[in-house]
Amino acid sequence: TGVLYAWGTNSNGQLGLGDQDERLTPTAVTAFSGKSVIDVSSGTSFTLVLTGDGKVWGFGSNTDGQLGAPDALEDDGTPARRSVTPVLVDGLPDDIVSVTADTKTSYAITSDGRVYGWGESRYGQLLQGTDNGDGTFVEDPADVLVPIELTALPPKVIDV
Repeated sequence: TGVLYAWGTNSNGQLGLGDQDERLTPTAVTAFSGKSVIDVSSGTSFTLVLTGDGKVWGFGSNTDGQLGAPDALEDDGTPARRSVTPVLVDGLPDDIVSVTADTKTSYAITSDGRVYGWGESRYGQLLQGTDNGDGTFVEDPADVLVPIELTALPPKVIDV
């Protein structure tokens, strides 16, 4: 196992260091000490980390549910603004091999190429909506707060 380092702006806790302080030099992310980190991806003020045990963690901005974790929700079920410490993304299968943090949308790919997504969906990023059958699609703009399988994608996706 190696050490995961983070630095730069940290206004939403996207460095996973437990605070919102900017770091001008690489700083070890101690939440992952002793864990094997397989993949890391950063979106707009948030970060996803895939560990060797197949778990996906998120931290930073959560304005659209992009952390995908029950621990990142308010009591009323709406997304908390941020999490400055890593929270476990719940509801993913055990065979995740890569993660992608987009602007405010998150994706995870399984070993057989299935894609799961969560977070912002107002521009059709999560393929939620109505297929009109004529080559057009009307997106459902509601954010997706927990991972869902994106079944409209072709099989065996290797990257998003």
